[in-house]
Amino acid sequence: MAKLNQQPIYPQLPTITAYSPAFATALQEDSNVETNWLWAATQVTHSAEYRYCLERALYINPSNDVTRQALVMLNRQNGTKRSKKSGLLSSTLGVFNKDISAQEPS
Repeated sequence: MAKLNQQPIYPQLPTITAYSPAFATALQEDSNVETNWLWAATQVTHSAEYRYCLERALYINPSNDVTRQALVMLNRQNGTKRSKKSGLLSSTLGVFNKDISAQEPS
């Protein structure tokens, strides 16, 4: 957990040749609202975008244990399809309404 005087590290944008439409929209809106990034995490098509959305939400609210746990699970399952990685987050948000693993490039 971050110390009180320690600033969180702003997440780096993923290096993807073409961002998914949901991710491009989230970047354009540049929201500073945690739930906007958590929702965007459920809509993106690339694992790198998913990671960025979680990291951005955690940057906004470093004390969100659910987001932190979703990132831990993502790190543990590095290299697997995103639909499995998003389980904890999507069940908590209750808004994950499509399986994007079929859309993710291999």
